[in-house]
Amino acid sequence: MKEETISQFKILTREDKGKRISKNPNIVKTTKGWRIPSETNPNKKYFVKFIKKKLTCDCYDYCNKKNKCKHVYAIEIARYKAVKRVRGGKRKVTKETRKSKPVDYGF
Repeated sequence: MKEETISQFKILTREDKGKRISKNPNIVKTTKGWRIPSETNPNKKYFVKFIKKKLTCDCYDYCNKKNKCKHVYAIEIARYKAVKRVRGGKRKVTKETRKSKPVDYGF
């Protein structure tokens, strides 16, 4: 019986969590990076920015464990969805089907 219960739950990876976060309409693009609201604490926000062409975050996971965190994954996914490469190296903004306000990713 215990094995049945365990198999009902899926363990989410950082990338899975990043996909979920990337759909959040409250991600804010600033002049220096992106502000991402915490999933657990409504008063906490994380800041993702580029340092030497690499996305960095100020969360515990990124700073102390040196792992690519869910916030960095969220921005990578959101940027990939916002800008799509087409033939000839031109950039094309993809049309989103989101019902909430669109997020400005600065492109």
